[in-house]
Amino acid sequence: NKAAWIIASNCPALENLVILQSSISDDGLSQVAKQCRNLKSLRIEGSLSITEASLRALVQDSKRLESLALGNCPQIREDAVLSLLMSQPYLDKLELKGMMAGESHWIGARQSSALNRHFRLFRQLSSLILVKCPGLQDLGMLKFARIQFRMLRHLVIDDCRVTDRGLIWLVGDAMNPMKLKTIKLARFQFFTAAAAMKVISFVCETIESIILDSCDFGIMTPLHLDGAVARWCPKLRVLRMEHCEKIMYLFLSWVDKACRGLKEIRLIGSPAPVDDHGIAGRLSSILHRNRIAKIEMRSCHVTDMHVCVIARSSLGALQELILDECPKISGNFTVFLRAHCPNLIKLGLNRVQINDGDIESLMVAGFEHLEELNLMGCPLITDNVLRILATSSLPKLRRVNLSDCPNVTQETVASYGRYCRWEIDN
Repeated sequence: NKAAWIIASNCPALENLVILQSSISDDGLSQVAKQCRNLKSLRIEGSLSITEASLRALVQDSKRLESLALGNCPQIREDAVLSLLMSQPYLDKLELKGMMAGESHWIGARQSSALNRHFRLFRQLSSLILVKCPGLQDLGMLKFARIQFRMLRHLVIDDCRVTDRGLIWLVGDAMNPMKLKTIKLARFQFFTAAAAMKVISFVCETIESIILDSCDFGIMTPLHLDGAVARWCPKLRVLRMEHCEKIMYLFLSWVDKACRGLKEIRLIGSPAPVDDHGIAGRLSSILHRNRIAKIEMRSCHVTDMHVCVIARSSLGALQELILDECPKISGNFTVFLRAHCPNLIKLGLNRVQINDGDIESLMVAGFEHLEELNLMGCPLITDNVLRILATSSLPKLRRVNLSDCPNVTQETVASYGRYCRWEIDN
């Protein structure tokens, strides 16, 4: 509290404040809110003594507050957070992490009078981030939905107890349409494929980026996508899925039917061969229908044949290809890659079974636009690869990563580093 009083007394123009693992109490934070009227950004994490009184002080005195992040503050409950939202019409970003640990008490008659007084008020919040909030369930999302977030553009729900039902309540109000641009769902469960597609249907007209991490189906994995529910999605540019094996085919099927402007696909962690679920065929179709510039397939069981299909289907649009840690790649794709992907800017082949001969075959005609080549941790790469690169036509090459390559010596790297224009990591 002493430090808080010093800040409040000497920093009246303070705009940004971060409080981490502090013993500050409501008295100290209330003084900061009262004296620092220009406060725009506040982050509080691990403060056991902060209670709802601090949020009331922020409501009363910090009228210019635009960004608030609360993490692991157990004495602040969801009713106080929602009351803050209703009383701070200019708050732009709210992040809650490790909050709402107990069971939600927004039930029936226990709803606070503040919620009823401010029912369906418009708020300009543009970013809502909810991470590891075990007490936040579907009913809690219904309470959030009663506040009009028409300006909400970025939504993150990570490791909460919210399902597709709660998400539909939040984004699916026809009288309160959202124009989401980015949605990230991590450790999230869709009950059915129909529910997943219903969520997408509410945001499909404006969504630009979909990020899914460790998501799954709750009841059963669908065998196919009903084409009737694949709503047109004209603005989607980025699709990223990490460790989402069971839902991957469904979302790729939807993208294949609904998207024509996709620029980036990122698929990480597919332990089963991609042919098992028809993913390879879907990728080929998506590439034919979209001019995709970036593909990342890290830790996936893709083979050389799959890389050839990707290269041929990209129609020359591919600029960045990342195939890191793919155990079944052995380098027999180089002819297709150099023939069909002449505009590559970045190529990642970290920790794959590729050798000097494969690189030499790849670089026969050179790459006019290649700026970065990553070969980190490749056990078959030797010093000879530097000679191959130095004698190839690579006018824009700026960086070569050979870190953790056991057969590349520091002496050779130093020798080429003295006269090559590119940076060598070793």
